[in-house]
Amino acid sequence: MTTSLQSVLGTGFADKRLKAPKDTTSLQCNYSGHTFCMRFVVSVIPKTAYESNAAFFEKAMDAVVQSLGALLRDGLTHPLTGERFFFVVLGVKGDLPYLQKLGKLNRSWNTTSKKRSRGGRLAGGTCHLCLAGTAGCHAEEIVDHPQWEVTIGVRQPWLRTPFIVQHLCHNLSNPASFFKHDLWHSVHLGLGKSFVCSCLQIALEVVPATNNEDRFRWLTNHYRAWCKDTSSQPHVTKITPSLISYGEKTGAAGAWRKGALTTNLMRWIVVLVSALSSDKGGYLSLCATAAVNLNEFFSCLHNAPLFLSGNEATYLAGKGMTFLKIYARLALDLFREGRPHLFAVYPKIHVIHHFLWDMRQEAGDHNLSLHPLSAACQMDEDLVGRVSRLSRRVNIRAVIQRTLERYLIGCYAAWREAAAATEHVEPATHVIQRDRGHFKVSH
Repeated sequence: MTTSLQSVLGTGFADKRLKAPKDTTSLQCNYSGHTFCMRFVVSVIPKTAYESNAAFFEKAMDAVVQSLGALLRDGLTHPLTGERFFFVVLGVKGDLPYLQKLGKLNRSWNTTSKKRSRGGRLAGGTCHLCLAGTAGCHAEEIVDHPQWEVTIGVRQPWLRTPFIVQHLCHNLSNPASFFKHDLWHSVHLGLGKSFVCSCLQIALEVVPATNNEDRFRWLTNHYRAWCKDTSSQPHVTKITPSLISYGEKTGAAGAWRKGALTTNLMRWIVVLVSALSSDKGGYLSLCATAAVNLNEFFSCLHNAPLFLSGNEATYLAGKGMTFLKIYARLALDLFREGRPHLFAVYPKIHVIHHFLWDMRQEAGDHNLSLHPLSAACQMDEDLVGRVSRLSRRVNIRAVIQRTLERYLIGCYAAWREAAAATEHVEPATHVIQRDRGHFKVSH
């Protein structure tokens, strides 16, 4: 369990994603650079420790929260210049299980009721921000003005206010908004996987081959040829039934855990559909339209500054809503055909809907909208992977201390390289000799 801090502000997205020169006059998201220079680890806990004793995790987070509160109340004094800096925590981000664990949420992804109770009521709820998933408030309602929009912030998703909310600044009118959803997890490791798997299973019906083995071989060859033409990394050696959950009646959820593969497959689907004949239900053309809209949605986001203009936010929200509406239509049509495992409706469809609703609302109220990927965790996954590898190379009897020490050594090397690569900065060795451990890095 790795907990880290990060600045909302950064140097934007990696240059390879940009389709136009970066606007250096605008505030940017924190996505570019080595993760040891962008994210700052404050706690590591072995799984064996917090799974066997939940209080271990809670006490560690309480200590972190108290330190964060002191950063706002007392600030931090620079040892050389005497300047005092104050920091405010804007929220907690993470995947849905992490948010539920930290906030002790009683409305979350796994409290959704799939059927009515004996009294005819729907218990639980699927969202900590609103009452979606409760009686008379459907989480799967994909419209511009859903019923749940009037329930945002009317009832708190916990029995007792979490310690982290009590001791840090938050929105008093809606304390639950302190816990931020993750758009990247929701799409690339959630609904996007289901969409891709469902599209490919429909495409199998019109692939020019006589048996399933040849059909999957044809898909593999077409995908690898597309990757070669576009200079994209395949991430998988072949398209297999298990990869796309073929024949699994519990839902086409996908068997991969790499978000970049979802991005690749989403782009490839548009080309694949154009190479195939139309299916009987005309679903493939809808799949291509949905994929085009979602691809443009994320492509624009990866070229946008931290704050979107009102027009940009409205335009991108429209692209996202087009994708969701097509997904919901396909889910309903295939359910009626007796194939409910395709385009399965998971709780993450509501999370994505929240992001798009927020973008439109902020654009209308302020003519600005905060970048929805500012609270995403795709870069944090890289940080967790690096810290996890360090933890496997230390003594298990002092795993927490030794992991943090090795992490600091890694940070030292990363910051030194960053200083050396930055223009108009003295050589890193001179900075280290003059002020041990401090680097002057201009972003």
